[in-house]
Amino acid sequence: MRPTFDDTPLFVNLRLQDLDRVEVLRGPQGTLYGSGSLGGTIRFVQNAPDPQAFDAKVEAGLSSTAHTHALNEDVNAMLNLPLSETFAFRLNAGYTGEAGFINQPNLYALNSAGVPLAAQPDNLLSPPETYSKNGTNAYLYRSVRAAALWKPNDDFHVQLSYYHQLSTADGYPYAAPFYGVDSLSSSDYIQATTNDRVDLVALTLEYELGFATLTSNSSWAQHDNVSEGDVTSLYGFSPFYPSLYGANPRALVVGHQEYGTMISLGRRRSGSRQKLVDLMTGWAASFTRVSKPIFANTTFTPDISTISMPVCRCMASAAATV
Repeated sequence: MRPTFDDTPLFVNLRLQDLDRVEVLRGPQGTLYGSGSLGGTIRFVQNAPDPQAFDAKVEAGLSSTAHTHALNEDVNAMLNLPLSETFAFRLNAGYTGEAGFINQPNLYALNSAGVPLAAQPDNLLSPPETYSKNGTNAYLYRSVRAAALWKPNDDFHVQLSYYHQLSTADGYPYAAPFYGVDSLSSSDYIQATTNDRVDLVALTLEYELGFATLTSNSSWAQHDNVSEGDVTSLYGFSPFYPSLYGANPRALVVGHQEYGTMISLGRRRSGSRQKLVDLMTGWAASFTRVSKPIFANTTFTPDISTISMPVCRCMASAAATV
């Protein structure tokens, strides 16, 4: 099943408000919503701007999650402005804050270069300075959607919409059995971070011919994700690691990952005839930074060594049906 938002196929976690309806189109489907819709499509259809009446609303909520140290917050707002009898503008905005429920009892204190600090600065073999923090996997969602509708008559209308969402996280929602299954504690040495951004632009033209409806859907979307987290334990099993870093009392391996996709779609449909041009490109890359202290006679000099492991994927596809 392929989900679509404003008729754009995307596999992302969008926080949708002001929904008009959800349509489930059973497969097999044609390529109107992309080649991945063969098994079916789920359409999330949001309310269109209404030129007939002014409307506005605000919703706010608080909730609590077990094992958290703060409340969850949720605020949504909608504004519909009819600027004329044929033109209207609609704006939606939302904010969601989800409190974290994972604790990290063994976080490393880092200097400005990201190198672990020694608990005993005068001792070269000193263990790292550590601290604890609760609720580190808090998540924030910020979203906004703007749409404009022009409807000069009952047979024709044009709608242009833009959706933006920024999601950030301060940690991952997983726990380490090392501290006990019920402790909900992570053994990572640093807090993970995630920055996820989605931008979507869609243009829809629809004309009623009487015997059929002519519809044109064009859209552009981009999804970028940047994450960083502790992968020290993963590298501990690598053959090269013990010989190079095994004696390091303050070893830290930080993984940095970036991923992005861009989708551009243009579709025209008239009755049972349709044409589709589907172009999808994507890229992904990751690299790992190893923080390695260098030992001297009586001084401790932090340094950063870099191990690069690029992972790149490029995708392109095109299809046309009549």
